[in-house]
Amino acid sequence: MNVTWTGGSLTIAATGSDGRVIVAPADRSAPSHSFTIDTQTLGGPAKCPLVVVSLQLPKAVATNPKATANAKAVANATVTGKMAVQSAPVDMARFREQIKPLLARQPARSAPLTPQQSAAQTKAAEAAAEAKNKALETEKVTQAKTLMTQAKIEIATRRNTLKSMAYPAKSLKTLRPSALAGAAKGGLPKAGAPQGAGSTGGTAKSPTPPVTPILRGITPQGGMTGELVTLIAVGLTQEATEIHFTLAPNVVVQANILSFEAQGDGTAKIKVQVPEKAGLTSPFAGQVVAKAVDRNPVVTTNALSFQFAPIVTPSIIYLDPVEVVPNILVQLQGNNFAQGDVAHFVIPGVGDYTAPETIVQDTTRMGAKVPPYTAREIGNGSVYITRKVPAGWVSSQNAALIFNPSLPLIQSLPDSAVADSPILIRGVSFGGPSDADAAGSVAAGSGGTGADSEAMAKQMLEAAKANTGPSQNAGGAGGGSPSGGAVYLIDEVGKEHLLSVSYWTNTHIVARTPPLTGFVNSKSCKIYVRNNAGKSDPKPLTLTPSLTTTLMLITDLMANNDYRFKQRDAGDRFAVVPTPAAGIVVSGFHRAGMFDEHKDDDEYFLNRKLRNGWVVDSVNFASGDARLEESRVGTDSPYVKIHWWCDAPWQTVSYTVMIFVKGPKGTMY
Repeated sequence: MNVTWTGGSLTIAATGSDGRVIVAPADRSAPSHSFTIDTQTLGGPAKCPLVVVSLQLPKAVATNPKATANAKAVANATVTGKMAVQSAPVDMARFREQIKPLLARQPARSAPLTPQQSAAQTKAAEAAAEAKNKALETEKVTQAKTLMTQAKIEIATRRNTLKSMAYPAKSLKTLRPSALAGAAKGGLPKAGAPQGAGSTGGTAKSPTPPVTPILRGITPQGGMTGELVTLIAVGLTQEATEIHFTLAPNVVVQANILSFEAQGDGTAKIKVQVPEKAGLTSPFAGQVVAKAVDRNPVVTTNALSFQFAPIVTPSIIYLDPVEVVPNILVQLQGNNFAQGDVAHFVIPGVGDYTAPETIVQDTTRMGAKVPPYTAREIGNGSVYITRKVPAGWVSSQNAALIFNPSLPLIQSLPDSAVADSPILIRGVSFGGPSDADAAGSVAAGSGGTGADSEAMAKQMLEAAKANTGPSQNAGGAGGGSPSGGAVYLIDEVGKEHLLSVSYWTNTHIVARTPPLTGFVNSKSCKIYVRNNAGKSDPKPLTLTPSLTTTLMLITDLMANNDYRFKQRDAGDRFAVVPTPAAGIVVSGFHRAGMFDEHKDDDEYFLNRKLRNGWVVDSVNFASGDARLEESRVGTDSPYVKIHWWCDAPWQTVSYTVMIFVKGPKGTMY
């Protein structure tokens, strides 16, 4: 076999139909090259019926920046010539049969994608982007569900704290009757001091006492602590008389003498007050005696019967609720309640106010209405019960109450939140179900797995998608916002945006920030809660952009020549799918030659940078004999490098690349 040509070098090789190399590839110089193939040494025509001779120019090196000028000239050379073969006559019919399998191994040049194929790739890519965004929404639903469960746990803990506060201390507080507080025990005022009503004054003279002091009468013959009692006596002097009451077995108490009036018939009218003795709660048939302490020994008069009726002080043993706001009814349970009792509320920073309404149901139950007040902070106050008695007032102990603000109060919310995402707002006086009601659903939602939490989270997601604003469901504990209740966000320019609400109690709200889009930098906003009583003071919240994921449009790839693609011949090509004007997929293809392998790197987006805070989220790469060598996920560079390879003869490799980017909704990348 003889090859003659003019021009540059040629690479000449020969291989058998069974794949054996007969003449190894080698560069040959012009003008000719001859070689012989002995079919007998190959096993005869039956073993190797067909020999393929390959003639090609040397491998291109012009794209190698380190190649010499001579090498580039060789690579760019062209040759012309002819090849002569000396052999036995050829059976053409048999030749055609033998060459069919070999020709079948050479891949046909792939046709461009059909519209149907292009649409299918586009649809698959868009479905992948939608799946990513759906995953983000699912994450928000899970976050809302977690916040609701957290709120329920906090409410349950708070409920236990309030429950312990609902049982005040058992010790009683008794206000001394006013008349008792103004007189000294054990006798009359000192000489010269004013005397009680009916006194004859400092100039009155006592009659000459009889030898034996006697009590002749008592009016009334019974009474309670602080009541006035009049005694008629003889043989007693103003300066040396004591009056003693027996109020219980072995309990003798000296009384206050309010006045001593000498009468013309030699008697004396003595006015005293029934004495006080703590701890006496039962009536007692007692007695009264007088003592002449100026006698030696002291002389005690006869005893007069007296039916003692102790002052029974009301006591509070249970409150519901212990957190109050204006105009609600507080239920009190206790002992010794009576008609005519009046509840008082000690409101911090406001004062001691009588309840607008006290309803005594029986001796152990009553209701008291909290008076109207205005407050923006939480205060620790109390409630107590007063009762009018003949000698003054008595009262129960003070039972602690928490006076919540008359207007909603936000105590805490996140420092920052993503637009269109759930947040937990903590506070008081929101106007929803009480903590006791809301905590009742903890068991159903324990650990964040209850159906109620799942339903509420989905409700919030659907409301956010529809942008319908907060729910007006006020029926269940922890449901949507009550009538008149709403949460608002005030943006940087003062515009108010309504938040969708999925969970609302008196102390916890789970709401979704408004779906604001089209901004890159964080916004300094404010949140406030409104109900029928008014609105809270706004609290600051930094709003950050909501992110979305999408397939990157690669329309500028070819227009900006922003790639480096290895193209040796027509077997190397790439395309932008579905069209260069609306491309989202890069599709690359390479093919080896008959005798030589083919491999290199393709690079795309050498200089492209994403804008407005967008970054590469992920790169979807599909291929058999290629790999994604480099990408820059998490940065603003969509650069990718693909390493590929294909072996001789005529092996092919193809790949597709899709780039997903993530950034603020409503902005361009």
